[in-house]
Amino acid sequence: MRTTPMMPARRGRAARRRWACAIGIAAGIAGCDRAPAPAAHADDSPYTFELTARDDRGAPLSGVRVVLAGTERGATDAGGRFAMELHAPDGARAALAVRCPDGYAAADVPDAVVFRPVRALNGGRAPIRVDVVCPRAQRIVALVVRAQHAGRDRGGVEDLPVVVDGQVRARTGPGGIAHVALDRAPGAAVRVALDTSAAPALRPRSPERIVAVGDRDDVYVIDQTFKRERSRRRRARRAVAPSEPRPEPPKPRRPVKVQ
Repeated sequence: MRTTPMMPARRGRAARRRWACAIGIAAGIAGCDRAPAPAAHADDSPYTFELTARDDRGAPLSGVRVVLAGTERGATDAGGRFAMELHAPDGARAALAVRCPDGYAAADVPDAVVFRPVRALNGGRAPIRVDVVCPRAQRIVALVVRAQHAGRDRGGVEDLPVVVDGQVRARTGPGGIAHVALDRAPGAAVRVALDTSAAPALRPRSPERIVAVGDRDDVYVIDQTFKRERSRRRRARRAVAPSEPRPEPPKPRRPVKVQ
């Protein structure tokens, strides 16, 4: 047997509005605190409201608070589900808001729920369903750093400190490869550098890269090639004593005629 608040005998527009505002769910119906809204149906109807919450990776999210018609009605369970039974006039609107748990950004949800009767395949009323996505406030940033020699010295550059945002987070290992995992907010800039202060012959010196964090978890590969500066040996020049000027050869004398 359905329990429904009794409809006032007077069926005027203002009376129906006062009756709708008196029931619990209708507290958030547009027009309850303003000028009379267009009249709803004379009788209220049973509805099932269902909300499913997930994070941006598609995993069910528990602890999402559901605020319907200005009143907090509960939170999603471990499966990310919330459901409640209620009564409201057909065509009524109720304000909807959700509060995502700590560590998650605000969800994009419709600002109101409209109670419209929709028949299910079994002949009953289909529930009103709302899907909510609470994006994580931070993303997983996986850095893969590869330091390699160029030219004849091909191979990995090992034991180079990997500096992330001013802190040493790893060192290159066999093959010149290092891995770093971070949590950063979307849109953040991550500064990655390879410290070559202990290897002054490598060029370029302590190169840096800037990684822009996207809207999803991602892997960022940083390839850096180094050249080794060859030491130039200067040959000592032998001191050469200045040579003495050579004497000029005697000029040939012309024969003198005697008269």
